Amino acid sequence: MKNHRNQIQNKREPSSHYVIQSERYLGWLFAFFSVCSTGLLIYSIIIEEALWAILILLFISLAMIIAAFNIGLWKVEVNDKEITYRSTFGCVRKYHFENITKGVYKKSGAFRVYIGEKRIFTFDDNMDNSLFIEQMNRLHIPIWSYSFYLKMKEKSNIKEKSDTKKKTVLFIIMIVVAVSITVVSSVLFVYRGNTSNVNRVVGTSALYDEKMVNKAFDAVENKFASDFKGCTLTELRYDNEVENKFADEMQRYRTLHKQALIIVESNFETDRKAGDLGLIPNETYEGWSWSLVQTDDAKGWEVVEGGWGY
Repeated sequence: MKNHRNQIQNKREPSSHYVIQSERYLGWLFAFFSVCSTGLLIYSIIIEEALWAILILLFISLAMIIAAFNIGLWKVEVNDKEITYRSTFGCVRKYHFENITKGVYKKSGAFRVYIGEKRIFTFDDNMDNSLFIEQMNRLHIPIWSYSFYLKMKEKSNIKEKSDTKKKTVLFIIMIVVAVSITVVSSVLFVYRGNTSNVNRVVGTSALYDEKMVNKAFDAVENKFASDFKGCTLTELRYDNEVENKFADEMQRYRTLHKQALIIVESNFETDRKAGDLGLIPNETYEGWSWSLVQTDDAKGWEVVEGGWGY
């Protein structure tokens, strides 16, 4: 692990001021992962992805954010006998060495500091807290299991193995996070209908203005993205020709149901897995119709039929 320059001291001249904190590059690493996972989370919510995918992204985002905050904000600063502790979320507390009652080494290598039976903070095993331990020894503050830990360390050369183990664990964590983000990204992007480059054709209409037609197109794109996985929507059309073609049907629906109906046409392309949807693989479909009814608030549209027939 990296040794802070202000911690390199001659044993005859103990340091009166030093800072103990995690490696800075780890904070930037987890911050990058948190930005990526949070971006995917926001996008999955916008496109109304499946709940399980959103929950996975939420869990990953929270884990990465907490890790980034912990590494970036957590630190212990010692000035003579005064200790300034800043927690994961930036909360600052001050302690004094004379109030510390003991330090305890855990099996994981972490070191816990106590006042009475209350644990005030913990040094993870990836931190160089040797100056803090030395100061506790000078002040005769009990350190439980410390001598046993040192003997085991000398016999089995724990330090070198521990450094290798830490690097291995960090590498595994990075791989797991990268794979998780990749898998979720595949679910969100690869196995959805592609609506990224749709040509919208809005012509003259006697029934609906351009704003309402585009809202209908929005609803169709959302439906296509969720139901036509692997297919690519290339065009949406509602012009005078389409309106005249379905005018009688739209008027009949309005008369029977007292609700506005709009029918738009589309063109799209299928991929090799389209057979799972009942479509012809690697085919171009033209004139595929979508029927939409106006929502109760009359501000948008809802797809009720997409070329399947009534």
